[in-house]
Amino acid sequence: RRGMTVFNLYVQTKVKPGADFNATLRRAIYEVEPKFAVTGVSGLDQQLKWETYTERFVMTALEVLGALALLLAAMGLFAMMAYTVAQRRTEFGIRLTFGATPDSIRWLVIRGGLKLAGLGVVIGLGLAWGLSRFMQAALYGVGRADWAVFAIAGAVMLGVALPACWWPALRAGRVDVSRLLRAE
Repeated sequence: RRGMTVFNLYVQTKVKPGADFNATLRRAIYEVEPKFAVTGVSGLDQQLKWETYTERFVMTALEVLGALALLLAAMGLFAMMAYTVAQRRTEFGIRLTFGATPDSIRWLVIRGGLKLAGLGVVIGLGLAWGLSRFMQAALYGVGRADWAVFAIAGAVMLGVALPACWWPALRAGRVDVSRLLRAE
């Protein structure tokens, strides 16, 4: 192993190499210098795949984890809103008794959920901006303060929060006042 030199040789061809290209290339190198050992022959596309495998794997893992985090955030907000609606059923019944409409109750729940989601987005974007210097190396082409990325992330989170608030709000608007008051 001592004194062994390893190097890459790139060969450009006018047409896509055929099946016998590897054997022909090995024979041509052997004819020029018999001491050279050809350990492997691969195309440029395969070499690029090998070179970028780690980066592609990390980015795929980050995409999957990001999607799971988004799903977890939506489920958490939905569960919290559903719990809040269940706790406030009596309040919604009283509001409906005093003249509130089911639409106003729905809007009250949606507005409350979106306020909470907006607060979460503001805190999350503040933390992301603070930690962006550390992530700059992992995200190619994204600067420290790339406001477009931050705006898209915030819009996606609010877009996920809206349906998470909508379904509990529909339930809040369907409170049966007579049944609720009989239970009390």
